[in-house]
Amino acid sequence: MIRKHGSEAVLGVLALLVTVVAAAAPATLHVSPAGNDEDAGGTGWDDSFKTIQRAVDAAANGDTIIVSNGVYLIDSPIDVPSDKTLSIRSYSGNMDDVVVDGQHLTNCFVFRKVGENLLYGITVRNGVGGPFIDGSAALFAGGVYMAGGTIADCRVSGCHTRYQGSSAVTIRGGGIYHQNGFISNCCVDGCAITNLNSASSVSTVYGGGIYTSGQLSGTVVSNCEIYVEYSGYTGSSVLGCTGGGVMFESSATMTNCVVADCRAVSGTQSMVGWGGGITIFGNSRTILADTLVHGCRSSRAGGGVTLRGEGAIRGCTVSDNSVIVAKRDSGGGNVGGGIQLDDYATGARIVENCLVCRNTITNSVMVHGDPSGGGGIGIQASLAAKPAMVRNCLLLDNRGFNGGAFMLNGGKGMVVSNCWASGNFSPRRGGFAYATVTPGALFVDCRLDGHAAKWTDGSAQAGQVFVRHCEGNGTENEITFRNCYITGNNPNAQTASLVWIYKGTKGGHSPVEFEQCTFTGNLGNNSTFALDSMLCVSNFSAKGCALYGNGSNKLLSRDVTSVPGVMTYTYSNERTNMPSDPDSHNLTTVADPGFEDAPNGNYRLQASSPLRNAGGAAAEWMGTGRKNGPKDMGDGTFTMSAMPGTTHGIVLSRNNAHPRLRNSVPDVGCFEFWAPPGFSANFR
Repeated sequence: MIRKHGSEAVLGVLALLVTVVAAAAPATLHVSPAGNDEDAGGTGWDDSFKTIQRAVDAAANGDTIIVSNGVYLIDSPIDVPSDKTLSIRSYSGNMDDVVVDGQHLTNCFVFRKVGENLLYGITVRNGVGGPFIDGSAALFAGGVYMAGGTIADCRVSGCHTRYQGSSAVTIRGGGIYHQNGFISNCCVDGCAITNLNSASSVSTVYGGGIYTSGQLSGTVVSNCEIYVEYSGYTGSSVLGCTGGGVMFESSATMTNCVVADCRAVSGTQSMVGWGGGITIFGNSRTILADTLVHGCRSSRAGGGVTLRGEGAIRGCTVSDNSVIVAKRDSGGGNVGGGIQLDDYATGARIVENCLVCRNTITNSVMVHGDPSGGGGIGIQASLAAKPAMVRNCLLLDNRGFNGGAFMLNGGKGMVVSNCWASGNFSPRRGGFAYATVTPGALFVDCRLDGHAAKWTDGSAQAGQVFVRHCEGNGTENEITFRNCYITGNNPNAQTASLVWIYKGTKGGHSPVEFEQCTFTGNLGNNSTFALDSMLCVSNFSAKGCALYGNGSNKLLSRDVTSVPGVMTYTYSNERTNMPSDPDSHNLTTVADPGFEDAPNGNYRLQASSPLRNAGGAAAEWMGTGRKNGPKDMGDGTFTMSAMPGTTHGIVLSRNNAHPRLRNSVPDVGCFEFWAPPGFSANFR
């Protein structure tokens, strides 16, 4: 009997546990336009609720709400309270079948709890963001506010965050505000952040389409399309309008997306805008990968992307973006028609395997001498910041007020490697690059061709590189070009086809140094190199370099107390006004440089070339001819191919490149002699 009663007791407890577990299992509630909020329980389509909010109120934590086809008009947000995580999804899974319309009266969805919320297969439209989500003065997204979870296969369209008050506020997200989780397979279009009060003062504006703040694990945005019509203000002042399409303020990943036709602009010249397409902010370690940023615009910097801190841009195409400067920044903050790499935080900033093309930065409010520009990429950094790195990228047909491809402003240790820059243009200075106060900047293994600088009054300077205020730090060159092929640059620059150095103030190291570079077909009518300043006391040097077939191998020096250190160059049938005293300038000239086929652009060395083993002392970077060591420029050409596994990434390969430093002494120029198959020779 005792055993029997004990068994019955155990069975009774198990039955109770089963009942409790069954009662706690997530439920599925139903919503349809034909439902009834008063008498229904939502258990099936015959018992469905009429409104999504009624289902939310009836649901328990972890429940799922299935929404039938139809248009659901709301005048207050669908508010999921802080004690629930819910899944709200369309019955068909097709975003076009279920539409939640805020009627320009309210924001549409609010998920307050950090957790596994889900919004799936729904169109959210005509929402208006406001300050009623957390009780603060901040304004949040008009479409979806989600503290944590997933937004998938949704469209957020025509949602706005508008402000018409008089006190300063922070506004985050025109379409979506998201903190932790995933946004995938979504389209965000026609969203905006705007100001309706021209007399109001606005503090900060973040993310016209999407704003993310990954307070825990961060946000992953994948396979999305973002088109934002406007993100900006017409009011009296604004400290920052940033991220016209997307703003990442903490750790995040964005992959396989399209961000197009977005804007971060201001209505007056007193206002500013960064990151017309995307802004990555702070030490966020955000990764932007396999994404197209196209046709975006800002009014201060970063027409396509602004990376204002730690992060990487990998395998992306950044094209046809622009900066139309609306506020003068004499400190050089107006940079980067395509990409701006800023030093707001000290973390590493990397751009790699990207196509950066047809981006522009124009200037209607600054004078000629302002250090602003960089049609393709603008790099700014403090000495405390980690080096910015650009590698394996093609920069094509970009246009900058100063610096067609690059603007380098401040900082230390910037590295641009294995890149091909072609056809970039500046109407003023530096068809390829403009630099100011950049100790330790390095361009290595690059092909630089077809650059031009031409001002309307004919006074453009430096078809290739213009260096201004090259103060240096006493221990490093300002800029070093190493193992680069520089060809076919500016026939229009008034002062220098290649390099113009202006107002250097410290000696000890070179403002610009070229190491083992080859210069061909640069056809400017004036100086190839030029130094011009009352204060420039720094050396200019080109070590182990070959000059051939240029319009003028001439060094113009004016008010300069110290000119070239070491220059090795070759020439044939061309005008030359280079200093000719070999004792003071260590110059070497040869009548026949021994190129394989110079008339057809093949400047690799023949076995008989006098440039073999004539490039001076071997530097540490050259290696010892190891298979995986540094390589020369091959035949001077690159092949661009699609980056495996991506839609928008590229791979650049130097064709027929051989290990650098065939013997113990380097060759002159960037083309190291390497014996062809079947070649044999005896060396003593």
